[in-house]
Amino acid sequence: MLGGRLHSGMSGIAQAAAAARQTGGDAAIDSAAQQQQQPPPYAQLSMPVYSLATVDPSGSSPTMNLVTYAAPISLEPRHFALGLFVGTLSWQNMLATRSGVLQVLGEQHAALFDLLGRTSGRDVDKLRELAARGAQVTRRTADGVPLLDDSLGWMQLRIAADPVKCGNHDVVICEVVEFGGGAAALQTVQAASTHPARPLYTAHLRQLGLILASLSSGGGVLLVASLQLVIGLALLGVYEGYKTSYLSSGFGGGGGEAGALSEEAQRQLAAERAIFLHTPLDFLFWFSCLCQISALFGLAGIFTSQPTLCTIFFAYNLVQTVLSLSFFVDVLADKHIKYVGQMANVAGYEQAAAGLLFTIFALSIASLYFTVRAVGEIKQKQRESYHEMAVVSDALQFEPDLP
Repeated sequence: MLGGRLHSGMSGIAQAAAAARQTGGDAAIDSAAQQQQQPPPYAQLSMPVYSLATVDPSGSSPTMNLVTYAAPISLEPRHFALGLFVGTLSWQNMLATRSGVLQVLGEQHAALFDLLGRTSGRDVDKLRELAARGAQVTRRTADGVPLLDDSLGWMQLRIAADPVKCGNHDVVICEVVEFGGGAAALQTVQAASTHPARPLYTAHLRQLGLILASLSSGGGVLLVASLQLVIGLALLGVYEGYKTSYLSSGFGGGGGEAGALSEEAQRQLAAERAIFLHTPLDFLFWFSCLCQISALFGLAGIFTSQPTLCTIFFAYNLVQTVLSLSFFVDVLADKHIKYVGQMANVAGYEQAAAGLLFTIFALSIASLYFTVRAVGEIKQKQRESYHEMAVVSDALQFEPDLP
């Protein structure tokens, strides 16, 4: 019976994974597409928040993370399905030992959200950080797995079937070997605290602004991109004014090099200008166009939460820091050059172009900082959205045994 249930469950998961691949890839693409239209139905749900504690086969490399991809799938014997983020230390430990301990967290653990959910055990000693924050942790003598003393309950899980690849997660079916805590743990935590002991749900994390929060650096990217768009248009206007003044200048009288030209040379120069419409600052036209296109990529990347568009915006601004500074120096040098036939006073246009080029340079520097932060926040926001997709029971304790 159990084998049939497991086979059926694994087949369903495999079919879901295949369907996901056929429809365009992992949950990131699906989530991004849905976010552009309307919030998906699962965004209305509140999920239990667990912490998976694991060690490597030698009992070292202990770590904990946050899990909302956890669902009870069988009553007798008890089985859970877990979604493990590929590449994490918890994923590595769990697959290597084929076991782990799933802890039920309480609302008092919301303060540990950043440590357990947004840092990697490869970079941070989480047990040391937990101790520094006053969280009591005890390592089990049998296997060395660390457990929070004030968790509301725990379940030791053992992988019962090979993992199934599902995009950026591996799904594992786990048998519940033993468990502890439950109602007794709730009473213990209640007695030790002045606040009611409540299980931690994602709704509580939303209320605290810890998940799916607005992009703090997105506003900076929007501001910089908007200013670049406006200044790009202003630079285009300055160039057009310069071109009009330069090409409309006369050649007779007025002194200067133009006055020294013969009448035939003046007619030839006027004809060339009318045909080719060349000026010494023609590069400003193309530069202003690129600046505006780049700004549109930045705006679109933030509005659609697409890290790829923001990365393109970042890459161009990296190049634009060099271009804008080089063009700024070049335009300053042009102010002191008197071209043949240049009768109109275009120094004002050159000064305005130089000022706008330097402003673009400063904005490009600022955009590099804001864009790097915004891309990281978008990716983090998408990872948090993945965790919201778990379909779990609303009860944190086991279903009651059937008679």
